[in-house]
Amino acid sequence: MMRLLSDLKPGQSGTVCKVAGDKALRRRMLDMGLVNGAEVRVKRVARRFSGCTSPAPSRWA
Repeated sequence: MMRLLSDLKPGQSGTVCKVAGDKALRRRMLDMGLVNGAEVRVKRVARRFSGCTSPAPSRWA
């Protein structure tokens, strides 16, 4: 059964079968050793900051 890394809970492990994403993200993951066949184990999950917003663009007349 194929799952996303974000689906794994702390303490669970899995094997990387595909690295997807835009070019920069993919390169960063590969540089960190997340290559096909690599074993990974989730130690902990970082909190998500949901209050991050960008200001709306201003229009000058």
